[in-house]
Amino acid sequence: MKKRKEHYLESLLQRNNNHIKEDYLDCVNKLEKRAHKYYANPVDHLDSDEFVKMMLYDACFVTEFLLETFFRNIIAYEQHSSDDKPKYFTDYTYFMDQLINCKEDVTQLRCHEVLENWLGDDEVVALMFNNLGKGRIISEQFYYAEQCSKVNAHCKRWWNKGVASLKRDYFTNIWVIVATIAAAFLLLFTLTQTVIALITIISSPPTLI
Repeated sequence: MKKRKEHYLESLLQRNNNHIKEDYLDCVNKLEKRAHKYYANPVDHLDSDEFVKMMLYDACFVTEFLLETFFRNIIAYEQHSSDDKPKYFTDYTYFMDQLINCKEDVTQLRCHEVLENWLGDDEVVALMFNNLGKGRIISEQFYYAEQCSKVNAHCKRWWNKGVASLKRDYFTNIWVIVATIAAAFLLLFTLTQTVIALITIISSPPTLI
């Protein structure tokens, strides 16, 4: 079983060349204290490093084999079923795949409590949904059609576009925020000086020569 878990970890690392094993260990390490109570068997005999490695192997095993295989089997069953009812699992994975393109998308959904990541790394979740999105056929009775329409309508509003663009371009980090605020104050100060100068010129009586 251990060799199989190592195989799934290696498979994950091969698909994602941007990270190494230590990167995932750092992510899993943040969940160590919470994770102790979810193991049925005592793990007190393991030190911190051994326990974190075990969590990483277990997470890869659950993602690569159990969870993804389970979803794929359900999707395959729905795809080959002649029933006209909504394809719940197929539609769910398609909907999530549309929302998630990278680990930052998973981070946003997690921070807003849309989903809870028990796998340790947001990129693992992103890869899982992106892989599940391959080769599916979406029926006309798409279960999340109404939600998609609301999301698209929300994104098309000019105000929401402007706010999103402002956040993306000018509020990405603290230094950009400080620079933006400083530029805004400078513009406001310059505008104020211009208005005061105009008021002074207009209110001053004409000088006779």
